[in-house]
Amino acid sequence: MDTIEDFFRLLPTVKEKEFYVWGTGNTAQLYQEGYNREDINIVSYIDSNTDKQGDVFCGKPIIMPEAYMRKKDLPILINTAQKRAFGEISDQILKWGGCGFNPDAIIFSWHKDEIREVYESLDDKRSKEIYLNALTMRMTWDAPDEKYVTDDQYFAMKEYRIRRPWDVFVDCGAYVGDSIEQYIWKMDGVFRKIIGFEPDSNNFRAALKRVERLKSEWNVPKDGIEIYPYGIGDTNIEMQMETNEDNNGLGSKVVGEADNRTEKQGMKISVISLDSFFRNRNDDVSFLKADIESFEYKMLLGAKELIKKHCPRLAICIYHNPTDMYSIPILVRRINPYYKLFIRQHSYNLDETVLYAYED
Repeated sequence: MDTIEDFFRLLPTVKEKEFYVWGTGNTAQLYQEGYNREDINIVSYIDSNTDKQGDVFCGKPIIMPEAYMRKKDLPILINTAQKRAFGEISDQILKWGGCGFNPDAIIFSWHKDEIREVYESLDDKRSKEIYLNALTMRMTWDAPDEKYVTDDQYFAMKEYRIRRPWDVFVDCGAYVGDSIEQYIWKMDGVFRKIIGFEPDSNNFRAALKRVERLKSEWNVPKDGIEIYPYGIGDTNIEMQMETNEDNNGLGSKVVGEADNRTEKQGMKISVISLDSFFRNRNDDVSFLKADIESFEYKMLLGAKELIKKHCPRLAICIYHNPTDMYSIPILVRRINPYYKLFIRQHSYNLDETVLYAYED
């Protein structure tokens, strides 16, 4: 893919915004933020697992493929990150006389102007090449070109590896404290404060243990690292957390507002905005990282005051759903038009695409 116009020629032309969605797994859950922002009307979800028949997913009924076969009245968005699975499902839908689409392709086709705006606003040629490759990869499921994959996720740019004694690092999606430890090593233990947020209770406990070890090993003051069990969004609210026990807690995500059922199951969490958290504190935030499973856009909405006031270096994941690939860079530039924007790819899969933004 040589130019952004070449990429646009790959996109379909679909105007309707009413669909079925195939799949009720992790990808479908991550795409909810994008579907909501696009005002996509999902009639129901399709899943071949008979155990799910009659269940509800994200407020919509789950139907079996046979029920769709009798209707075939609307196209289907196929929610999978696997190329082989997409091909098999797409072929099956075609045999039934239906029509299946890659949701990324549909959403990208509606937002060519925004994608072009992001592409043209990137501040180096490498970022433009990586961005184009990442967009194309989401259309084809092919692995990224090896020359575009970079190590040191969240710290790939040299401006993110300079020791600053006054640095205040905010880690949204701290997981088990791995990125906190990575930050300390990159900075040779030179910083003012680290503030981490991790809502998954198991991950939070693991992060606390790691932080205690790091404080001892690096002679960090008692108040030098703080960890809080909060999710981060655009407002303060109680929400439901779905933990990923099959993947050691990696990828645990917020899936909806809390109710009595979630409270009894111990899955209710507090989601806060960064503006509300830091409003009455004196922390001069200088580095903000976010990997929070499709909540990055909401995090930015709830951090406008902080970003305008402190202009922190940003390292924000933009791969969790297709809308983030253009909406997050545009929002960052709207909040602070003086930011320079860069994109780096840190995985040989569809994930780990990171936006870096900072002022000179």
